[in-house]
Amino acid sequence: MDEQKLRILDEAKSLSYSGFSKDEIMEKLSIKDLDTIMRKYVIGVIDDAQIDLEMKKQIKESGLNKMIFGIFVFLLGLGITYVYYKSKNIAFYIMIGMILGGPYVAYIGYKEYSTPIEGEVRLREQRIKKSKFSR
Repeated sequence: MDEQKLRILDEAKSLSYSGFSKDEIMEKLSIKDLDTIMRKYVIGVIDDAQIDLEMKKQIKESGLNKMIFGIFVFLLGLGITYVYYKSKNIAFYIMIGMILGGPYVAYIGYKEYSTPIEGEVRLREQRIKKSKFSR
């Protein structure tokens, strides 16, 4: 492909990641002026980018849920630890695990939540290439 077509593909992907719809991207890039094969290819790139964007939204939601769960476990562990510490019970040491485990789960959720979409797409492609079902 020549430079102009590669530029159009990159710009279509970046506009799609920015949240523009397929019709808006087609108008901005004047895709209707391209030949049929290139137009189909650009539309495919836009569709893939929008699927990646939707996947990233789902991963961010999952990461947010993990962060909330981790913080809840941490606070619950602190509360139970305080109660058991006052009663001199052995369960105090079990609750230390909750205090350490909660922030770890929250950290994992934060990593998922804050990963940029390009990084997540690369990770997904690496997983597919290493799997038995690679394309």
